[in-house]
Amino acid sequence: MVFVEWILVIVAFVSQLGDGADRYNWDCGAASSSMMIQYYTGLKVKPDTLMDMIGRDRYTTPKDLEMFMNEYGLEITEGYGIPRIVLLNGDHWVVYLGDNYYHDPLHGPMRYGSLGSGWYVTSVTNDELWKLIK
Repeated sequence: MVFVEWILVIVAFVSQLGDGADRYNWDCGAASSSMMIQYYTGLKVKPDTLMDMIGRDRYTTPKDLEMFMNEYGLEITEGYGIPRIVLLNGDHWVVYLGDNYYHDPLHGPMRYGSLGSGWYVTSVTNDELWKLIK
């Protein structure tokens, strides 16, 4: 008998389109970061708010994701933690939820297959935010 272990976390979906995400075109990383921030802190941060930190409409880099997370008291690292933000096809950030499911900020919840390593939260550094998630 073979046992398969799977993990699927519940993360609220945030779109990179529409209200709160309408000022920028390249905001999949901001929308993905918004999902992670809400998951770990309970705070609902709009992708536009995060993109304003960059100050221009351009793709988001891993350093940008780190800046977004750090601003809300979260530290991240690269690896296989779940949930994690993964760069899909080299140009589009998504949030991997486990068991081959992910949230695509452009297209919605998806099932694709196992995604590689990405950026995941390792700790909450802001004491006030830590109180929110306990």
